[in-house]
Amino acid sequence: MSASNNDFPGRAVPSSHGDLVDANGRASVRQRNPNLHVVAAEPAESAVLSGTSKGSHRIEGIGIGFVPPAWKPAFVNELQSATTEEAMQICRRLAREEGLFVGVSSGANVLAALTLAQTVPRDSVIITMLCDGGERYMSEPFWSL
Repeated sequence: MSASNNDFPGRAVPSSHGDLVDANGRASVRQRNPNLHVVAAEPAESAVLSGTSKGSHRIEGIGIGFVPPAWKPAFVNELQSATTEEAMQICRRLAREEGLFVGVSSGANVLAALTLAQTVPRDSVIITMLCDGGERYMSEPFWSL
């Protein structure tokens, strides 16, 4: 089935960046499939969208310690959290196994997608976004492991 079909079977769009969650929640994909399940990823150490306390983490670009004014919870069906270490492990795995050099927030997104994949029917389509490249993080210690 083509993604351009009007009956797009998409199940989820895990995204850590609030503007992307908003855009995906309202985009034509959701209009085509009102059953689209949108998942937002956030740092476990600062999961304020889930109602926990803010905290220190190293997943740049997300988990700012407060609920941003642009946040639209109505467009999100589920929140998933990832620890900084889990997101970094996924980044290293994406580079090693898939040749994708991405930042840590992308690692959190992929972890959310992998977690979701364990709970949906086998033929489900899961879409995620890799929001940043790894070149900004070359000096980060997790790349030297």
